[in-house]
Amino acid sequence: MAGFIDNIKHRGGMPHINSIVDIYNLESLRSAIATGGHDLDKVNGDVIVTVSGREDSFTAIGGSQKHVEPTDFIYCDDNGILAYLDVRDSELYKMSDDTHNVFFVMQGNENTSVEYRLEAMRRIEADLRQVNPDMEFTIEVASVE
Repeated sequence: MAGFIDNIKHRGGMPHINSIVDIYNLESLRSAIATGGHDLDKVNGDVIVTVSGREDSFTAIGGSQKHVEPTDFIYCDDNGILAYLDVRDSELYKMSDDTHNVFFVMQGNENTSVEYRLEAMRRIEADLRQVNPDMEFTIEVASVE
């Protein structure tokens, strides 16, 4: 979240990307919960949350290379890394104006209860319904043990 807030300060305001991204970015600021969104139609296979286990890198949104340590948490599919800790998202899975199916990840920690995160995700759903009332929206909770 600190990097996101620093980016807003540097730019002098929150950048407009598209309606979906703007809605979940607003909720990230409101709830102080890191949230990522990805174009689900670009995902190949299952999405897995894991420790990288090896040195790796991926192209982050905006084109910079993000280095991943073997001990870093990532989520990935059969083609590569979708995001690093939900702090940096991959260019390969970013949403565009042509995106129809979205996959959100809302990361919590010991200071954010599951209920608090669910409330934030429900606000994203409510805001998205204002622009697309007929959309399908499913919330699933996963945990790492």
